[in-house]
Amino acid sequence: MKPLLVTWAPNIITKIGKENLLSWQKICKNPIFIKQNQKVHRLLTKLAFINLCHPFQPFILGQKNVAPKLALKKGIKLVMFGEHDAEFGMMMNTKNKPDLDISHFCSDKSLDELYIGGVKVNDLISKYKLTLKELSPYLPLSKKNFYSANIKFHYYSYYKKWNFHDNYYYAVKNSNFKPNNVRIEGSYDKYASMDDKLDWLHFYTFYTKFGMGRATAASDQEIRSGVITRDEAISLVKRFDGEIIEEYLNDILKYLGVSKKRFNQIIDKFRPSHLWKKEKGKWKLRKPIWNSL
Repeated sequence: MKPLLVTWAPNIITKIGKENLLSWQKICKNPIFIKQNQKVHRLLTKLAFINLCHPFQPFILGQKNVAPKLALKKGIKLVMFGEHDAEFGMMMNTKNKPDLDISHFCSDKSLDELYIGGVKVNDLISKYKLTLKELSPYLPLSKKNFYSANIKFHYYSYYKKWNFHDNYYYAVKNSNFKPNNVRIEGSYDKYASMDDKLDWLHFYTFYTKFGMGRATAASDQEIRSGVITRDEAISLVKRFDGEIIEEYLNDILKYLGVSKKRFNQIIDKFRPSHLWKKEKGKWKLRKPIWNSL
């Protein structure tokens, strides 16, 4: 096989992220790096944060769409994605299916039915003066175009046991991949989701909305893989989950174009009352996992 390495650029790439990207490109022939239109991408990211408390949504939409669109353009017939959704405990009814559900990147809905950042696509065009061409990286393929191309999309984790812990050590051994030089805020590891400064905000907003943060995301994988026990994971979650982001906060605020006060207002607005309560001016989870031990 002659695999093609395609990178959908991080929002705000970190120093270690850039080093690892360059290392990957050295061992792959003719890699493709797709950089977003920053004016458009930053606006969509800001709207997604303000309206949904989901600043990663535009990045994810582009990430899901870039492979099928490039495959269609270049006549590629097989695309391998990484981990199946079931690896995260989601969509378990599809865990025994190797192929990706095309609803991730195909839709026949009209522009008045599609939303990006909580805003109708038609409104992004009329109100924010964006063009359809500028929005195309974030919009799905039509089912007709996809089916006519006969492209197969499979999950690699269906064929090989998926284990983030082992994957990390494999990457270190077989490439020049390097971990972060310090523990990642909100978690206990030094290697997961560290190439994009907006990852820090993504996990923080996830914690805000669902009461589960970066340490939960790391530890639930390691429990299932047998790397740590559930009790160990709960201790790690209690210590690190929801840790206030500091390292890249100023860069994130500048990127979004919001003040720290406005930032905190948006975060607090999206705290569900059944998960959070305020005591002595501080937000606390109503039912933290460690209280169930």
